[in-house]
Amino acid sequence: MQRQTDKVDVALQETGSERPAFMEVLGLLPPYEAADVKAAYRAKALLTHPDRGGDPADFNRLKDAYDQALEFVAFSGSRREWIAARVEPYLLQEEVVAEVIKRGGRVQVERIPWMEKSCGEDFAHLAERLRRIKLHHVADGDNFLKFLADHKAHFLVELDLAGSRITSQGLNHLSSFDALRSLNLSGTGADARSLRNLLPSLPSLEWLNVRGTKLGWWNRFILRRAFSHISIVTDTTPAVIPGSETVDHS
Repeated sequence: MQRQTDKVDVALQETGSERPAFMEVLGLLPPYEAADVKAAYRAKALLTHPDRGGDPADFNRLKDAYDQALEFVAFSGSRREWIAARVEPYLLQEEVVAEVIKRGGRVQVERIPWMEKSCGEDFAHLAERLRRIKLHHVADGDNFLKFLADHKAHFLVELDLAGSRITSQGLNHLSSFDALRSLNLSGTGADARSLRNLLPSLPSLEWLNVRGTKLGWWNRFILRRAFSHISIVTDTTPAVIPGSETVDHS
């Protein structure tokens, strides 16, 4: 599948030294086993999860480390099995990339340097992760969100759908995107009830733009009190969203 590369930004994750940085975050030493990764994640998540008073940024670093560690262990165990398991998710992700570009939007995918060194670019692209989507004024916003959910684009950390036609029914499709950190719903049909139902299912969310929605001042006040760990924007959108400096917002 050929990409329109001028609409795709590629980010490289930072590499670790002798011990992968994600294993350091989890506090693990070799040999690395999937069971150890999961146990370390569960223990640390109890301390960092926003529902338990933790900082979303700390929880997101932990979750990123967990995802990377599982990928590392799977790849180190059996490359043939890893490749077979990654083909379908990669093809689904490429369909999302193509759809966003066709609609005039931009995406960012993330590459893993240690994997390129291990197996070369021919197979390393299978581990690319779609991390950011910027697509404004989507007339069929609900259908687009369903499309994202059906294609399991669950590695998204930023979704910018400003000015799109989105209803509370469409927002329900975002409930499985637990890696999402930044969500721009300015100028959409988002309302207080749909957001109160959605936000508890987005533990990684740090930033939410609801400028120009149906939320009045009272509901904005209630949302801020109920989800104090989320920076909720109701005025003009900043030029760069915190934590997404690599994305072109011009």
